[in-house]
Amino acid sequence: MTDALQAMAQCPTCTSANLRWDTDAVCCVSCKARYTRRGEFIDFVQGDSLHEMERAAIDVWGHDLHSEAFAAPAHFVQIEGLFPDLWERSLTGRMLEIGCGSGTDVAHLSRLHPSVSLFAFDLGSNVAELAAILGAEHNIHIFRASALRIPLRDGAINTAYSFGVFHHTTDPVKCLSEAYRVLQSPGALFFYVYSAHERNPIKYAGTVLEAMVMRVAASIPRSVRVPLLYLISLPCLLLFSWPARLLRLCGLDDLARRFPMHWGTTPGSIVPDLKDRLLSPVNHRFRKPQLEALLSAIGFCDIDVRETSAGLFAYCAK
Repeated sequence: MTDALQAMAQCPTCTSANLRWDTDAVCCVSCKARYTRRGEFIDFVQGDSLHEMERAAIDVWGHDLHSEAFAAPAHFVQIEGLFPDLWERSLTGRMLEIGCGSGTDVAHLSRLHPSVSLFAFDLGSNVAELAAILGAEHNIHIFRASALRIPLRDGAINTAYSFGVFHHTTDPVKCLSEAYRVLQSPGALFFYVYSAHERNPIKYAGTVLEAMVMRVAASIPRSVRVPLLYLISLPCLLLFSWPARLLRLCGLDDLARRFPMHWGTTPGSIVPDLKDRLLSPVNHRFRKPQLEALLSAIGFCDIDVRETSAGLFAYCAK
């Protein structure tokens, strides 16, 4: 793994490619930044370089995100379903997953496409544990980094993929610009972000409630936040999940999918999603024309943004 990453790495602090690879660290010769190395795993995150919101994100997800590796469902299948031909053509060379979460997607992709070199990173503090679990896979290379400062050189990657990451950062435009920078030309980016749901009154009302609860959650002690989610889950089930299930039983599937958390059955089934949305330090939501304009301004072409009841799925090329 180290040789593959060494050939394409740069310092996330000063963007210099002049790095010294020691047995216990990667050191930038230009700015003297030092990044911890444990065997094949490189941690490109320095605590004092993190934004306050990045620290808050680690508090929410970063310590337990990988505690049950592969427990989350594979998300890339949603991208694959919307852009089947483009996705299949893009599975070649080097692929980067921006925000690998529990590792489910990169593990599945490794087995389905063994000829693709898969690079993946996350901001979570225990990404090293995930790297150790997947270390036996010959085509997986995992490191720790921020989506705002990807430690790869310009044009290092053929395809980039991200699911549900950019909208939780301080600067989604910066994240998209970083993805553009590390892509080769031609190259492809696939990603998912939250929608503003301005054309869906039910889900739009949910986003308004979401913003209100986020403000409350941010003002209470951390120890109380998760129990609060279980309390909130009950009205969510009553208002959204169970009515959606009733509509589905009546054959109204399209209408059912317009409800937030339409898949919910019990409090435990929706608490992870509530945690993702309500305890996040920020939820950026996008309108389809707004996202298309942002991608065009960054330099992407062949932009294809699809809006579903879940949010915005996008393909764009460099």
